[in-house]
Amino acid sequence: PAPKCADVLDPTSAANRARDLQILQFRAFFSGGPNSNRGYPYNGVGPQEDAHFLEQNLPCGDQVVATGGLTLWESSVELRLPLVGKLGGVVFLDGSDVNRKAATFRLTYPHVSTGFGIRYDTPVGPLRADLGYRIPCLQKVGDCTNDVPQSEGQGSLFPISTKPDGSTTGKTTAAGNS
Repeated sequence: PAPKCADVLDPTSAANRARDLQILQFRAFFSGGPNSNRGYPYNGVGPQEDAHFLEQNLPCGDQVVATGGLTLWESSVELRLPLVGKLGGVVFLDGSDVNRKAATFRLTYPHVSTGFGIRYDTPVGPLRADLGYRIPCLQKVGDCTNDVPQSEGQGSLFPISTKPDGSTTGKTTAAGNS
């Protein structure tokens, strides 16, 4: 969907949105990343909005940021297997959702991802590496055509999601893919 850029004509609206974003950065819940839903980049699950007004002279739609939400649920199932000595493996299934409405849990948006990883036990704690993948058609229950996020999230190296015609979505990312 096209970003909402009504604030271009109304500076007061831009100031109010910037204030709301700043407050949400400290008070909202976020999900996604290595410690929650491993199939998503850091803060990649949940509401995301255009925030071009946070930097001078950015065109509308060029800066999409995670805004967080007032309700969060997360779930994770993990199977750990010893491999050799201090080296172990893990298989996981993660799900989570962040919603802007207070006290409203959307269980129909599970954002399910699965993957595997390795663990190595060191004297200061485990060293771990995980690889997660978003399961198609399990981002929103009953909707396989629109399970593409508004943005691939901050830190994405390449677009994972595709449109039904096979083309990719999203803006140019760190690796230069679009």
